[in-house]
Parts: sequence; C-alpha cells; structure tokens
Amino acid sequence: MEKDEHEEAQRLHESIVGHIKNLKEGIKQLVPHFEAYAEKVISEEITDMDAIERQLDSMIDFYFEDEVLIPYKKILKKIYPRDPDLVESHIDIYYDFHMDDDEVDMELEGTSLKLTPIDKKKRYKEFLSI
Repeated sequence: MEKDEHEEAQRLHESIVGHIKNLKEGIKQLVPHFEAYAEKVISEEITDMDAIERQLDSMIDFYFEDEVLIPYKKILKKIYPRDPDLVESHIDIYYDFHMDDDEVDMELEGTSLKLTPIDKKKRYKEFLSI
C-alpha cells in the first residue's frame, strides 16, 4: 500500500511541477505586453486612469515574477504625481502579499502594528526606485 501511495504522490508532484512550468511560460509570454503597456503610459499615449488602474489590477497576480514587477513599478512611478493614493494602495497591496511575519516584525521593530506615515512614505519611495 505504501508503494502505491508513494507512486501516486510522485505522479501528483510531477503534474504540479508541469503546471508550474506552463504557468511560468505563460507569464513570460505576457511580459512583452506588460512592458509595452508601461512604455505607453510613460510616453503618455495612455493616460486614462481607469484603464491604467484596471491594467495594474490585472498585473497583481503576476508581479511575483521580476519581469512583471519592473513594468508594474514603472507604471506606478509615472502615475504617482497624478494619483498618489492609487499608487500607495498598490504598494501596500504588494507588501501585504510579499512580506512574511518576520519581515513585518523587523520593519516595525517591536512597535505598533501600523507603520507611521513617515515610514510609509519611505516605503513608497523605496518601492518606486527602479
């Protein structure tokens, strides 16, 4: 029985690894589109903030890949003067998804559970430096 369980677990693992590889390949195919969109925002060919916000929202699911995070940051940096609240909310979402508890504890240095406005401004500035 254990051998059958082991073989089934191995098959499932291999299947999952295959799907992850397919997902990574799919993301690689999206990267040129994200880059092109970022360039159009930077060159101000795209200025509609609702459209830009929808694009940023669609990129959230993929910015764990550096190739997607770079154009994402470029868009945020470009639109920051026009809509700082939108940019700051996206940066907060990024940190909510990508900081583990140890990083939060280190950042907060045992103080309260909230960053001060000064700390947040520093975080935003650091995030937008590309």
